[in-house]
Amino acid sequence: MKKIQLLSLALVASMSLSAENTTKLRVWIGGEKNEYELSLVDSITFCTNTDDEPADPDAPLAGMFSVSADKQVKFSKGNLQYTQSTDTWAFAANQYEMLGTANVENSALVDKIDLFGWSGSTATAKWGISTSTDNTDYSGDFMEWGQNISDGTTPDGSGQVWRTLSTEEWVYLFTMRENAQFLWSQGTVNGIRGLIILPDNFQMPSDISWTYQANNWTTNTYITNQWAILETLGAVFLPITGYRYGISINFVQYYGVYWSSSYYDSSRAYIMYFFDDHQYPQHDNERYYGYAVRLVQDL
Repeated sequence: MKKIQLLSLALVASMSLSAENTTKLRVWIGGEKNEYELSLVDSITFCTNTDDEPADPDAPLAGMFSVSADKQVKFSKGNLQYTQSTDTWAFAANQYEMLGTANVENSALVDKIDLFGWSGSTATAKWGISTSTDNTDYSGDFMEWGQNISDGTTPDGSGQVWRTLSTEEWVYLFTMRENAQFLWSQGTVNGIRGLIILPDNFQMPSDISWTYQANNWTTNTYITNQWAILETLGAVFLPITGYRYGISINFVQYYGVYWSSSYYDSSRAYIMYFFDDHQYPQHDNERYYGYAVRLVQDL
């Protein structure tokens, strides 16, 4: 048995059979193609770390993103989800996964949701899990969603919890970090529209096209295998989830709106949102709207 050791968190591979009855296995690791020639009698096994232990399914993505002059973060592998019947929190299995209209059925929130009102410390609607359109139900200072999913494990072992970006950090990410203007664009991944954000010092593979700040959903379009390569290199994708107003889900795949941890006043909080040919890292809206949440970990 041939064993191929992979240090990367993600794997993209293809195999082809030659006329000589050998198989060529092509493995992309960190954006680089590695090719192995195997005979038909060979079998192979893959492990993802040096201890042959499975990777943490909730580990942050590989990319490092500056959100201030002296702070970098890593993003979670998907948007935040909550299951009411089990009172459990989790990340979407894929970055492009979102529930959209499936958040509501028969005029009520369904069991698993991913659109939340703002999370206030004195809120009646705890964690923003409510269809109320009364801002007083989302009152108080911010209550961090990340404390519901943190397991005390971080890259540096400090036990820092998952957290929500502040509005100042959203602004820095899109406008103030080095080469910020070249590191984001609208695009489509696996048929889902959204916002693509590249990590600091990103090098795009030569065989994958990229146009920064493309104000449409078609210029940067990636199928699953292409996106797997970019994700391995740390790219982040924020799907266009639409938004919820009470029990009404609106503009799925037209408006993408993500909460920040910062509030504007007692009835409004800051958001990052994008649509068509516009992207706004800092805006504010009523706290009772149901928006998406993407968490980060500090490095």
